[in-house]
Amino acid sequence: MVIASQPRLFIAVTDCVAYSNGFTVGIAVRSKDEIPTSAMGFMPHREHDEEAGIQIVMRFSDGRDSRGGGTGPSRALMDYYREWSEGNDPPEPPGPVIGSMSGGGGGKHWDFNFFVWPLPPDGPVMVTCRWPARGLQTAGKELNGTAIRAAGLRSKGVWD
Repeated sequence: MVIASQPRLFIAVTDCVAYSNGFTVGIAVRSKDEIPTSAMGFMPHREHDEEAGIQIVMRFSDGRDSRGGGTGPSRALMDYYREWSEGNDPPEPPGPVIGSMSGGGGGKHWDFNFFVWPLPPDGPVMVTCRWPARGLQTAGKELNGTAIRAAGLRSKGVWD
């Protein structure tokens, strides 16, 4: 599913897999021009510019959104795990929480995989992409949240 198509830039959802507790989304970025790693948002933290990399946001049909999801873990997820690692019992983030699972590439081809928690409510899930460094302010498409939720609820555990 194409999220954004410009004369020199193409961004698409390549796959979506539902699990009992959330779903994954694959994102492909293709460009006619070389994309330096710094333009993707990969640089030392002290030099990191929030506007540099591609930003992916998931908005559920009930209005909740992930407010972030660049190339690194979301702030909500990091805050949760920081509290947990300090021995606290933090409340679960309200979700959706989007976290980068994997990704990389080089030159003109980049691919990313994100995990989104929890399963969405019935209705559309809007996938929005923003990349100010490449002139992409906002582009988005809807995934079928009802189908994602139904598939996740039908999933079977591997271990008993």
